[in-house]
This record gives sequence, structure tokens and C-alpha cells, in this order.
Amino acid sequence: MRFTFFSLCFTAFALAAGEKQAVSKSVEQPEMGRSGLFLGLGGSYNSVKLDQHLSGDAVSSVFLEGTSTQVASGQAGGPIAPWHETLNTFAPETQIGYFGHFGSSPWLWGCEFFYKYLGLVFSSAEVVFQAGKFNTVTGVSDNFTGHAIARSMQVTVNNELSLMALFGRSFKKSYLYVGAGPVLYGTHTNIYSLTGYADINGNGGTDITGNPVTLFNSLWMWGGGGELGGTWFVSPRWFLDINYSYLVTGRNPIHDIVSFSNVTQTNPALSDAGKIFLSLSQRITTQALTVSVNFLW
Repeated sequence: MRFTFFSLCFTAFALAAGEKQAVSKSVEQPEMGRSGLFLGLGGSYNSVKLDQHLSGDAVSSVFLEGTSTQVASGQAGGPIAPWHETLNTFAPETQIGYFGHFGSSPWLWGCEFFYKYLGLVFSSAEVVFQAGKFNTVTGVSDNFTGHAIARSMQVTVNNELSLMALFGRSFKKSYLYVGAGPVLYGTHTNIYSLTGYADINGNGGTDITGNPVTLFNSLWMWGGGGELGGTWFVSPRWFLDINYSYLVTGRNPIHDIVSFSNVTQTNPALSDAGKIFLSLSQRITTQALTVSVNFLW
């Protein structure tokens, strides 16, 4: 009887201890998942640098107004000073990706696709100084100073898309990783109200191109870069992600050809016609710090 009583007490104690241990384990923070597809939303602080180089060339032929009699021809060309500018902005970001482990090891692999809307506008008013030369049909030639004035120049950087291949190491409730891959920027480069002038024999500048010209260019700019980041799992499915990325494009070219014509109110009146050739190259460099909340399937 006494043995039965002590046996019952011991059994009850063991059951209570096991139940307490189970409760204790249930309130511990669970470990991270081993693999799966994840989706995240967050925000980023971005430092975006624009490097641009622009040069232009123009050729023209001068006629007696109302006739086909050519009296002169001219050409001018040259670069402007390089444009370097950095803007900072906060931007929303979304990401989708997958990670998995190499067998039962702590080493992992994966990939991530990011999209963010930057909405940055770089603006600058430029004066392009050029050296040129004109020739008359009688064989007279002279040097002159030509310049083109643009009311403003704008480069808009809106969309950023990147795809990163990941490699990292996991721990109980987190993992650290590095990534590398391509990036794509959606940009617009516009030159507003461009007019070309020629300062011939000190006359203060003759309008050669006539009506101002506005140029619109849309360009998807390719590049690449890398990232360094880490995660922390607050549950088996939810985790925080923090990463730093450095992305840079190549020097993407833009070429524009614009025809022009104008009538100069001289005595006799002269008309000119020609073309402007613009060559532009630009590069975008972005450094960003991103924080996101992610759900793992």
C-alpha cells in the first residue's frame, strides 16, 4: 500500500515535470526554417550618384534666302564639363526570393529579386562652349566661338530592379549572407530648349538653329553589384532582413541627331540648315541600406 502511494506520487511528479518542460520549450523562440520561398516589404535609404559626359557637334550650310545659292558652310563642336551629382532619398522596396541549405550543413544558397521606386530628378542648366570654323564659297575662312544654351537638363531615375544570387551561413535563429548580380535602372534624360549660336567677327552671337529644340530620351541602364546582409527570425516564418548594397551601371550611351533651319535677318537675308549631333554617356552608382519584414513559406 505504501509502495503504491509513493509510486503514484513519483509518477505524478514526473508527469508534472515533463509538462513544465514542455511548456518551457513552447515559450522559447523557435528556430528558423531550413528552406522556402519568402516575400518581404520594407524601406531603404539610398545615396545615388550621377556621372555624365556630354559633347555635341553641328554642321550647317548657308544660302541666300529664297535661293539655292550656297554662300558658306560651318561646323562647331566640343564637350561640356562633366556633370557629377549625388542625391539621397528614402524609397519603398519589395523583395521575393528563395533560400535552402546544402544538405544538413549550416551553409545556404538562394536568390532574391528586389524592386524599388527611387523617384529622383537630377537637374542642371548648362552652357556648352565650342570652337568652330566657317568657310565661304569664295575661299575665305575664319575661326569663331560657338555655344549652345539649354534652358535645363534633367535626368530622372525612377525604377530600380536587381537580382542577387546568395551564399551564406545559418545559425539557430538567423543567417548571414553575401550576394551578387545584375541591376537595371529605368531612366529619362531630357534636354530642354537647346539653341545654338555662333559669334562671328565679334557680332555678339548669331542664332544658327532657330527655334529651340527639346530632346527626350528613355533608357534602361544595365549594371551590377553586390550586397552584404543578415536576418533574424522572430518566428519560424517571420524574419527581419537588414542589408547594405553597392550597385553601379556601365557608361550607357545616348546619341541624338537633330535637324535645324533658320533665316538670318541680314542684308541680304541668309538662310541656314544643318544638323546637331549629340553624344552623351552616363553612369549611376547607388549605395543603399535596406530593412524589410519577410514571411517564409
